[in-house]
Amino acid sequence: IVPDELISAPIINEIEVGIGYVSDDAYKFGRYTGLQDDGAFLLGEIKFRELYEDGSFLSIRGKDLGTDSRYMRVEAGIWGSLEAFFQYDELPNFKDNTAETPYLGVGSETLLLPAGFDINSNLDANLHSLELQTKRERVIMGANFIAQKLWQFDIDYSLESKEGVDATSAAIAHGKEQLLGNSTTSALPEPIDYETNQVNATLHYSGDNAQFDLSYHASLFDNNNDSL
Repeated sequence: IVPDELISAPIINEIEVGIGYVSDDAYKFGRYTGLQDDGAFLLGEIKFRELYEDGSFLSIRGKDLGTDSRYMRVEAGIWGSLEAFFQYDELPNFKDNTAETPYLGVGSETLLLPAGFDINSNLDANLHSLELQTKRERVIMGANFIAQKLWQFDIDYSLESKEGVDATSAAIAHGKEQLLGNSTTSALPEPIDYETNQVNATLHYSGDNAQFDLSYHASLFDNNNDSL
């Protein structure tokens, strides 16, 4: 049963489409949006919510749809009985575009120094630029079921992936004696390529004399690079 005040409540739906413009290149300005280069970009936002007389509903929420930090969530169901949702979002992290390294194979799990490389004589000649940046994408979906007023079952699943290149530190040495006595420290371009799967399930009971929750949580992490 849908409360009368919800059916009669005014609903304002909005869709925004436009053009934005970045006047100058500014790497840090677009660190978490991807708007580090000058030029035009798309503006997009949506707010939609509809509640029908048969008790069903639909809700859509989206923002920053024209950027690399976009977000979208869709909810639908039957009021007081079943609710389901789907959510997608992204988040970039443009950390540094001034880094340099002599290593070949940036972005992979195997780094090699150029032939004839000597840190004391030809380091500058072998340096090449790289960009330290990552991007996270996440998908979440779930539902809750209300079998009776006293019982409710919630379940959701999320998949989060992250890719890119970041920086990590390492001690470099040839043999155990140099490692203990005369090692060299270096910042290495670290490949990022992993995903995390999570599942949550909860059974709720709420009565006049007792309440309890029975919950299950699973989190599985997989790094596609086993070593560096």
